Amino acid sequence: GDTHTHSIKAQRTNYSSIDAQVFRLVIVMSLIAKSDGRGVLLLTAAIAGIGGALLGYDVGAIAVIINMDPFCKIFLPSGQNGTCTPRSGDEQEFDRMQSLIVTSLIIGCAIGASISSIVADSALGRKGTIQIACVLVILGAAGQCLAPTYLIFNLARVAAGLGIGFSSALTPVYISEVSEASNRGMMVTFNQLSMTAGIAIAFWVGWALQDETHGWQWAIAAQSIPALFLFIGLIMLPSSPRWLAQRGNSTQARKNMIRLGRSSAAADEELRQIAEAIGEERGAQHIFSNPLLVKCVAISAMLQSFQQLTGINVIMFYAPKLFTAIGIHNSELLATAGFGVINFLATFIAFFFLDRVGRKTLLIGGGIVMALSMGTIGVLGTVFYDSAKAELTSTTAGWACIVAVYTFVAAFACSWGPVVWLIPTELLPTSHRAKGVAISTATNWIWGIAVARFIPGLQDELHFALYLVFAGLALVMALFVALAVPETKGKTLEEISIALGMGPKRFGKGSESERDGLLVNAH
Repeated sequence: GDTHTHSIKAQRTNYSSIDAQVFRLVIVMSLIAKSDGRGVLLLTAAIAGIGGALLGYDVGAIAVIINMDPFCKIFLPSGQNGTCTPRSGDEQEFDRMQSLIVTSLIIGCAIGASISSIVADSALGRKGTIQIACVLVILGAAGQCLAPTYLIFNLARVAAGLGIGFSSALTPVYISEVSEASNRGMMVTFNQLSMTAGIAIAFWVGWALQDETHGWQWAIAAQSIPALFLFIGLIMLPSSPRWLAQRGNSTQARKNMIRLGRSSAAADEELRQIAEAIGEERGAQHIFSNPLLVKCVAISAMLQSFQQLTGINVIMFYAPKLFTAIGIHNSELLATAGFGVINFLATFIAFFFLDRVGRKTLLIGGGIVMALSMGTIGVLGTVFYDSAKAELTSTTAGWACIVAVYTFVAAFACSWGPVVWLIPTELLPTSHRAKGVAISTATNWIWGIAVARFIPGLQDELHFALYLVFAGLALVMALFVALAVPETKGKTLEEISIALGMGPKRFGKGSESERDGLLVNAH
């Protein structure tokens, strides 16, 4: 009896300690959120950036889960021993079903991104829409964990994808709208940092749980943790001043600007620009009514399309298969987890340099390095690949390919990863920002569906030659950025609109040379 009583007291002590720690954390966050200055902006960007983890965690988790034996035994045609090795004759069906699992979430993402602006421009705003996204992700994760059949599992992934589509479109918009011109790139990079952290954590969680009977369920359930934290954290954060001004609440917009670290004079000037910009923008009721708007949407959509065509999701989703082909056996999940860490750490390059060297420099440099990396994998793989053994015959070539994979991931993480989410939020004016970003983000996910649907078959047909295709595409991307993408660092969102000819008449539409300078030149 004494032992049982002591155990209960110990449990109560532990629970009390946990409650106390959680209470202290909430108090600290609340104090920061209510304070003035840069701390509020940093906290706002850091918490909102968790939206990136909703996507990142699923990317990392599903890449591991679809190769877990307990998962394959339930949902996929597998071998006699319940492994992820398909039975003879089932290979194509196995690959098709694996591909559909990846694609189902992306379908939900495409739908969610497409309709996100409808909700984001309503009374719910950016914050409320992202909170809806959190609820959808939590419900989707629960549905996947409890799914009795392959069909239900995929439907639950579509539901989670709706939430991730919302957050992927609106997290960068929200952070961009609360940030100052001097640090907007750094602040929006919190989204990508969170995304890469989610990928890395998911890889390691999956690796640790790969042999557990219910390991795949625990790995999926963990996706609810960042969603719950984001939902609660958003309650304490200020609403977007630009969204408030668009809704006619200039008084609260000014208060939020000051709360986010602007001086009174700076807040008044920025609010004046926003108000006049919104007044001018209301003259164009449709996003496609202005040729310059169309051009900005097209540039944004091209960047988002190119992000998928870098081949990053081929690396992420099918990394275990790639490492097996390179010659790493029994440790492919561990090797995959390793570049999840590199992906996270390399994002800090963008975090610290994006507002210094500019958007174009990182995109062009990243594109060139990615082309060289993919080219290395493609050439060495094509030369040394043994189709009979389904792996490389040269150990040296295998290690060189691994280095190239890690280099590719690092280059993407500091360039085409974070920057592509940032630029659309900068090019598009306030009244059309949510709509334009929704269109460009939906384009990203539509290409994601195509990549997930067709790449497995192309890998089977082309093997390592596929990576030569990605190398060529990376060079095309770098050229596109050099010729067509504007440099937006250091300018307020309203100044960018003015220079592009979409600003208020009071400030002038911008000369032809000024518009051309922003649309073409790096500086």
